[in-house]
This record gives sequence, C-alpha cells and structure tokens, in this order.
Amino acid sequence: MASKPHPQYLGVSLHSFSGRQVARWEAHIPIEGRPRCLYLGGFVTAEQAAEAYDVAALKIEGAEAAFTNFPLSRYTELLPALESIDLTDLINELRQRGYDALPLVDFGQQSNSAACGNFMSE
Repeated sequence: MASKPHPQYLGVSLHSFSGRQVARWEAHIPIEGRPRCLYLGGFVTAEQAAEAYDVAALKIEGAEAAFTNFPLSRYTELLPALESIDLTDLINELRQRGYDALPLVDFGQQSNSAACGNFMSE
C-alpha cells in the first residue's frame, strides 16, 4: 500500500492499493504519548478526511489549541457535543462516517451509527 500526504490538508493522505486501481483518502492524527498516529477512517474525498481530522483535533486539543484544516466557525454547532462524547465513541463514529461516505459536518442528523447516536443538539 502506498501513501501520499495531501498538499493542503493536515492529517490527510491518499492511500492506493498495489495491483488495484482503488484509492481512498485516509485521516490520521497524532496523540501525545502514542508511538503511532490514530487512524480516523478512510473517506471518498480529501475534504471528508480533513473534516474527520478537524473533529478529532477539536476533541483532543480543544477549540483554543487545535490546528484545523477549515475555519473553526464550520464546527460551531458541533463544539458542545464534542465536550460530552467519549473519544473512543467519536473515533468509532468518524470511522463509520467514512465507511458510509456521509458528510461529517452534519453530525447526528444523518447518523446510522449506534456508537454515538444523535449527539448533536438540534
């Protein structure tokens, strides 16, 4: 498997599988104290992978310290929900979103994942 970092987005790389003409965008985030980056999922578009990275960064680092790919205003409605969700549940939700190829900024509104359910206030 070959990996090529995205030139614009943090934590995003294109993974292609040898012998097949299949590729997907993957998101990973480093976590202090872990020897390897945490896998956030495979996505159809680089933008979806970048959003997954942003959401994880906001959960792990907090809105004041996180470096994100998109403006913080994109996640304003999501921030309160990130405070109450467990990191493991969030990672499971991100991975499911990648699998389902759903937009990430609609958290909770279109989710069919049992890991988090509808955790965004409506």
